[in-house]
Amino acid sequence: NTGPTGATGPQGTQGTQGNTGATGPQAAVGTLNYAQTVSASRLTGLASGGALYSIVTVSITTTGKPVQITTYGDANCGSAAFNGQLQIYRDGSGTTAGNIFSGGTALGNATFYEGSAANENQAFALAVIDTTVTAGTHSYTLVSISRGSTGTTDFGEVAGPTISVVELASA
Repeated sequence: NTGPTGATGPQGTQGTQGNTGATGPQAAVGTLNYAQTVSASRLTGLASGGALYSIVTVSITTTGKPVQITTYGDANCGSAAFNGQLQIYRDGSGTTAGNIFSGGTALGNATFYEGSAANENQAFALAVIDTTVTAGTHSYTLVSISRGSTGTTDFGEVAGPTISVVELASA
C-alpha cells in the first residue's frame, strides 16, 4: 500500500528576461524605381573613327539616390576585323540611337571589344553605379566612343542592345 500524497511546495521565483533579438529589415516604404529600354531593331552602319554615337538610351526620374545602370548587346563588322570602345554616359545630347552624342558625364570605365575577322559578333556587358546623380530626370546612354575598322560597325544581330536603370533606394 502507498501512503497519501504530500502537499505541493511554494512556486519558485521567475528567471531573468533574455536579450532582445536583432532588428529585422526595413519594411517596404514604396515602389521600386526603375526603367528599361529594349531596342526592337539593330543599329547599323556606324562609321569607323572616334566620333561618339548613341547606341541605346533610357530615362529615369530619381530622388537623388545612386542609380545602377546595366547594358548588354553585341557589336559586329560585316566586312573586316574590327574593334571599338563603349562607355555609359549620364545626360548629354544626341541620345537617339545612331545620332552623334555630345556632352554628358562619362561613368565607369570604357569597355573594349574586338573581332579578328569580319562578321564575328562580340558580346558586351557594362554595369556601373552612378553615385553623383542629383534628384530629377536623367538620361543614361550607351555610347560608342570609337570604332576601328575599314567597314562600318553594327550593334545587334536581330535586335539592338538593352539598357536598364534602377534607383538604389529603399523599396
